[in-house]
Amino acid sequence: MSVSQSTTKPEKPYPEFPLFPHTRGQWVKKFRGKQYSCGTWYDENGKSNHVAALARWNEIRNRLELGAAPQRKSSDQITTDRLVNLYLDAKNAKVEVGDLSKATFNQYKLVCRWLKDNLGEHRLVESLEPIDFVTLRSKFPKEWRTTTIKNQIVLIRSIFRWAYEAGLLDRPVRYGDNFSKPKPKRVKAEKAKSHKKEFTAQEFWTLFKHAPPQIRAWMLLGLNAGYGNSDLSRLKVARATGEWLDVIRGKTSEPRRCWLWPETRRAIKTVLKNHDGGELLFQSMFGQPLVAEDGTRDAVTGEFKKLREACKVDRKGVSFYALRHMTETIGGQCPGVPNVQVVVDFIMGHKDDSMGGVYRESIPDASIKKVCQHIRNWIMDAKPSRLRV
Repeated sequence: MSVSQSTTKPEKPYPEFPLFPHTRGQWVKKFRGKQYSCGTWYDENGKSNHVAALARWNEIRNRLELGAAPQRKSSDQITTDRLVNLYLDAKNAKVEVGDLSKATFNQYKLVCRWLKDNLGEHRLVESLEPIDFVTLRSKFPKEWRTTTIKNQIVLIRSIFRWAYEAGLLDRPVRYGDNFSKPKPKRVKAEKAKSHKKEFTAQEFWTLFKHAPPQIRAWMLLGLNAGYGNSDLSRLKVARATGEWLDVIRGKTSEPRRCWLWPETRRAIKTVLKNHDGGELLFQSMFGQPLVAEDGTRDAVTGEFKKLREACKVDRKGVSFYALRHMTETIGGQCPGVPNVQVVVDFIMGHKDDSMGGVYRESIPDASIKKVCQHIRNWIMDAKPSRLRV
């Protein structure tokens, strides 16, 4: 990703200057509720470009007042290559201030590369028509699931929407009906045909029996506390040595609290016997966090995959994260707990944007413990009698 102009945001050359420096490297004017890009902050020699930008604005304003749509200069026209670079610059700025994860940013990069490869890097964005998006969708790999298609379409449309809202385009891009998200009915039908993302209790114990101590601790935390790969990777020793586990979930920044089973506590103590004294409870064999923050490495996925294959418990789509699905499903069936879904959401670290979530200050420990005990009873009832936990 490169930016040809200086990235130092300029001040207005004088207080009455009618344009403002937009974060996307353009002098911009807002007029009648719409933003108009009038040229870059700096010219190719690194000198202020505000005089040319003002002249461009006067040209646009004259056309608007005459009732004609403004015409862009060829130098201001946005190609696919320039669009994705500017978009990634904007998202990278969010990464730098902590508003976006590096892993999510890398997913955006992959989609941007795919978009550029399939539209052509020199294609003018404002020339795109619905027929182009019919062609674009036809290039989706045949093996993509409906949810993957949905996510790809949502993200691609968000890139073009961002460009319009940032003042880089004079009008929204028109996609046509063929570039809409798949219907919910189709998503549900495909989900109904796929494997459930959960292990049976017998499969859990088969895996557990053959797992080394660290993976046993992963599995118990996965089912007891609804911990996913990144949750394990971020878990600190200081947080995991008591009866209660309190953390802020990295993905949602939501507080979560869980009562740890005696078996989970013993498994953690076993891991600590060979611990190197570092801050993190778990590490890869190379002494690194289990999951790289940029999403490029995931030891949990790799090690658990080996275990599943060795135990012949390896179904497509049923990975370590399936344990989190089981926490949600089994915990939600706990009898005798008022608002049990609210309690499960708190254990899982789900975000609650409802009015109840805004005003709710606490959840009783008794309710949390009862849900955790319910999950424990479900799995322990199926434990082979000779297997020690």
